[in-house]
Amino acid sequence: MTDYTSYKKFYTNGDLFTLTGSDFYGVVEIKDNIAYEVSTKKVITSKNTFDTDLAFSSNFKDRTIFDLNIDLPNTVEDCTFALNDTFDYNIFKYKLNKIRENNNFIFSRCFIASNKLPWSTDITYASLSNTTDANFTIRALSANTPEFYNSVPFSNSSKLSSFSKIFESTSQLNLDFEDRFALFAITSSTFIAMTGSDTSLDVILQANKYEDDDNELPFGELGGIASNKKDVFLTDKKNNVILKYDIQGFINNDSSLGYKRNFIELLGGYGDSRNKTKFNQPTKLACSDNDLAVFDSGNKVVKIYDTMLNYKSRIASINLNKESFGAMGFDPDFNSLYILTYGPSITASTGYTAYLYRYSGYNYSTQERVILEEELGNNKIVDITFSGVSSNYWYFSTTKKIYKKYKTKPEKVIGTFDNFRLGLIDVQPTTTLNNRWNFQDLNWQSANFSWNLINTNDAIDNGLLISDVNSFNLFPGAKGNDRIVLMTNSRIYFFNENTNKAYQRVLKSDNYSNYGIQGFSLNPDQFIQTSTINNEITKVVQDILTIKNNIVGRFVGNYNNDILELGDYNYNVNFDEFIQEDLENMFIHTNEESIVGVINRSFSEIYEVQNKIVNLILPDIDARIQTAYNSQGIIII
Repeated sequence: MTDYTSYKKFYTNGDLFTLTGSDFYGVVEIKDNIAYEVSTKKVITSKNTFDTDLAFSSNFKDRTIFDLNIDLPNTVEDCTFALNDTFDYNIFKYKLNKIRENNNFIFSRCFIASNKLPWSTDITYASLSNTTDANFTIRALSANTPEFYNSVPFSNSSKLSSFSKIFESTSQLNLDFEDRFALFAITSSTFIAMTGSDTSLDVILQANKYEDDDNELPFGELGGIASNKKDVFLTDKKNNVILKYDIQGFINNDSSLGYKRNFIELLGGYGDSRNKTKFNQPTKLACSDNDLAVFDSGNKVVKIYDTMLNYKSRIASINLNKESFGAMGFDPDFNSLYILTYGPSITASTGYTAYLYRYSGYNYSTQERVILEEELGNNKIVDITFSGVSSNYWYFSTTKKIYKKYKTKPEKVIGTFDNFRLGLIDVQPTTTLNNRWNFQDLNWQSANFSWNLINTNDAIDNGLLISDVNSFNLFPGAKGNDRIVLMTNSRIYFFNENTNKAYQRVLKSDNYSNYGIQGFSLNPDQFIQTSTINNEITKVVQDILTIKNNIVGRFVGNYNNDILELGDYNYNVNFDEFIQEDLENMFIHTNEESIVGVINRSFSEIYEVQNKIVNLILPDIDARIQTAYNSQGIIII
C-alpha cells in the first residue's frame, strides 16, 4: 500500500525553513527527509522547532476529535535498556531518539483539525441580478458587508439557463496569475468554458457540438468531464466516445490561442467490458498529468488510459451490482486513483454508506478498501477533489454536504459543512447583526462556516438553503489557501480553505524552538560520562517542559445532531501531578555507578511525565445521549 507519510507538501509561514539565510514562505515538499521548494526544487534548510520536526515525522497533525484514546508510539520498553543490552554510543542515541519521538508525538496531539469547516475570511460569489443578464454580477462578502443580495435562479435566466443543469465541473489555475483560473462545466448537452478571478467570472463558451463549425455533429449526451493543465476530456454517453480538447489557451495567456478549445482526438464506439478502446455508456472521468480513468458505466468497469488515449489497464474488482459508482479522482501527490462508491447504510435503516477504493502500484493493480464513517443520508456523491497546497487532504462532496478527509486516515471524519450553512436565516432589520464575521479574531469561532446572515425572503426567493451542490472542486490559491469553487442552482461561490491554519490547539502558540533529534551533540569518539549523558537528558527534559508549560487547557467535544464536533477548550487541567521530585529523578547523579540501571530510571521517569501530558490533552466530551443510540441505551461520556 502507498505510504501517505513518505512525502509531504504544505505551506509554511516562514517559521520552519530558511532559504539563503532568510525565512522561507511558500509551499515546501519533503521527500526522503529532505525539504525542497516546490517550484524550483531547491533544498531549503530546516529550523529547530517542534513544528519542523513534526513536518518531517509521520505524526503530521492528523488527529481528529474522535481520537479519544491516545497512546505514546514508543513504549517504556522501547525507551529503556534490556538486561542484556551493551551500553554504547549507538544504543544510547537510539533510546534517546525513541523518547524524542514521543515528545514529537505529544506536540502533534496538541492540535486537532476543526470539523466545523471551512475556514474563510471572505467570500466571492457570482450570480444573476435579472433574468435578462448575459453576464454574472460578482458580490464580495466580508465583515463589513455580511448580507447576500437577491439572486435570480439560473433556471429563470433567458441567456444562462444552462447553468441550472450543470452537474460536473473542473478547474485549472492560470499559469501566470495565481488569482485567475479557468472553469469548465457540462450539462447533458452543453460544454461551458469560463475564466475567473477574485473579481470576475466570464462565460467564454457554451457549445453543444463537437467542434465550433456549423456542420459539426451535436453532443449526444455528455456524462463526465476532467482536465489537467493541457487538456480537457469529455464523455459522450450516448455515442460511447471520449473526446479530448486542448485548453491551454484558457490558462497560458497566449493571445493567439486565447480562450479556444481545440479538438484533438476521439476514442470509442460501442463495445463490451474487455474491449480496450470501446465503451458502453461512459460517464465519470478522472485525469492526472499522465493518466485518464473512464467509468464505463454500462459495462461496470473502470478503464485506464494515458493522456494520449493509449490503453493501459482496467479495474473490475468493485462489485457494482451491490454498490453504486459515485466519483473518482487521481491523487496529484501519490499518483493513486481514488474511487468512491455507496451502498445501503450499514448502521441505519435508510441512507447510504460510502466506500473508498484506492488503487496504486503498477497499472493501479494494488487495491485498498475503506469503509467511511460518514453517514450520507440519501445524498448522492458528486465529486472527489484534492488539496492543492497540502499532500494530506482530500475532499468529496454530495448533493448536500462537503467532507474533508485525511489521506492518512481516510475513514475518519475531520470536517463537514452543509449547503444550508451558507447562511443563517430570519434576521429582522432592527436586529443587531451579531454574525460570525464579528468573531473573526477570536479563537477559531470563524471556523463555523456560518458566513453571514440573510433574510427569510432571500432564502425563499432563490432557494439557497434547499439548492443542491451541483459541483465542487478546488485548486491552489495564494498564501497556503486552497481556492474552492462550489456551484449551486443560483450562485457560484469562490472562497478560501486555509488548511495551514484550520486547527484548534491547546498550546499558547503553534510552534516552539526545541532540540529535537538533530540536537544530539555526542559523537562516536567522545568518552561517555555522567556529564555528557546529563547534557543530552537536559535537552529532552527541556523539550518536555516546553510543551507542558504552554498547555492552556483541554479540548472540548460536543455532540451536535449525532456528530461529534470540536468545540473550543476548557481549563480543566491539573498540574499538581508534576512534582519537583519527578524532574530530579530524570537526571543521573555523580554518586551513581550502575550506568544502565540509572539511565533506565531516568528514561522511565521521563516516560511517565510524557504519559501525564498525554492524559492532559485528552478531550473532555460533553455528556449527552446521542439520539441514534437511544434505543440501545448507550451513553457517550
